[in-house]
Amino acid sequence: MRRKVRATQLFFATAAITAVTLLVPGCGGRSSPHQSAVLWAQSPHGGVDERGSIGRAEINGAGANGRFVVGARAPGGVALGGRYVYWANYSTGTIGRSTIDGRDVDERFIEAGGAYSVIGVAVDDQHVYWTDDGIDNGWIGRANLDGSSIDHQFIKAGDYPIGLAVFGGHIYWTHRDLHAPKTGCCWWLSWSIGLANVDGSAVQRRFIDIPNAIDGVAVDGHYIFWSNIGEHAIGRAKIDGTEIVQRCIPLNIRPLENVSEGVATDGHYVYWSNYPADSIGRVHLDGSNVEEHFIDVKGAPEGIAVATAASSGSGSCPASRPPLLMGPTGQVAGPYADGWGEVAPAIISNGGAAASGTISEIHWISWGGRVAVGRGLHPEYTPNGGYYAKPLVMEVRASDVRRCKPGGRLVYTRFSFREQVKPGGPMARRWAEWASNMCTGFR
Repeated sequence: MRRKVRATQLFFATAAITAVTLLVPGCGGRSSPHQSAVLWAQSPHGGVDERGSIGRAEINGAGANGRFVVGARAPGGVALGGRYVYWANYSTGTIGRSTIDGRDVDERFIEAGGAYSVIGVAVDDQHVYWTDDGIDNGWIGRANLDGSSIDHQFIKAGDYPIGLAVFGGHIYWTHRDLHAPKTGCCWWLSWSIGLANVDGSAVQRRFIDIPNAIDGVAVDGHYIFWSNIGEHAIGRAKIDGTEIVQRCIPLNIRPLENVSEGVATDGHYVYWSNYPADSIGRVHLDGSNVEEHFIDVKGAPEGIAVATAASSGSGSCPASRPPLLMGPTGQVAGPYADGWGEVAPAIISNGGAAASGTISEIHWISWGGRVAVGRGLHPEYTPNGGYYAKPLVMEVRASDVRRCKPGGRLVYTRFSFREQVKPGGPMARRWAEWASNMCTGFR
């Protein structure tokens, strides 16, 4: 649910932007011989204003070309439909399009919304759809396949819609709901997969409730899949919304190496874009034969798409032990907070407007033990005001493993830190508390 942003960008972007991640697949209808391929969006570092491209590889992973279509601007979602490839340009608020062979590129095929809002895209045999994020007023837009009859507010999707898929006469999307503090302590987040008919009727914003942060969504004839980025896994449910398994395909072979974001399926495999491993992963529908580096990407991958086929409908989700989380799910310190309640978060943010409330590029080396230790980058004020030109290196530590309520998940409840006294300087001797007891809130 956050577009990945490098630490240097935290000085210039608002919290709303630095907290957003983007991606998603979505395509319906019959496949053609030209569509027997994997396509993805990528940019050099996942920044909100970077020039990116659309990559392509054969369905077996061969012949990967990260610059199959060039000229995109912070591309997010990707979709296949008929003779065309479509993608969402996040920084310009447009839908781009090219022919399936990469020709006739039009980066502004549809003026879909404002800058830094258009994320997911999906296509059926009549329309192009996209998600336009926003707090409390996110929308799904729609246009005809020729780009005409643009409806920016086709479906009121809820808070921050991101992932998008179309299949079997229905639209599916991922989104979150932000709830204001009830006790003066903490904000509360919940996540859901929404459902509606392709004509915009019968909207169910909470078709499937999810306990942790999610991003992409993909659908075949039997299942709905979603990227459970908060737990480094892929979730699954039957097409009717039953038999929900939040961690159907665990991907946390190594913390921070398998964070699924965009997700797609061809009915035989599930594919996902990996950050920060910068790769496309693939796994059988039953969760066997995980290939976290199925395709290596020279950059940060975002949305992903493959031709959708009839699902085999086989395979049960393997049993897995839930990993430790950074505090309980749902409870956060502010409206744009990030990382809390997740597995080995790469970004932790209180969610305020100040960049000093965010730690980025965290690399954990002992996640899952009694004490988890990592290092990240932290923008910090100078003694005379303003920020240092470079972020400080910060050492972080998660500890005090326990359950916040009987029968609940095991979580780290204490988060401590120390950082350099100045850029390039030594570490401070003393550790400080960022969050002393996450069972009762952040302080």
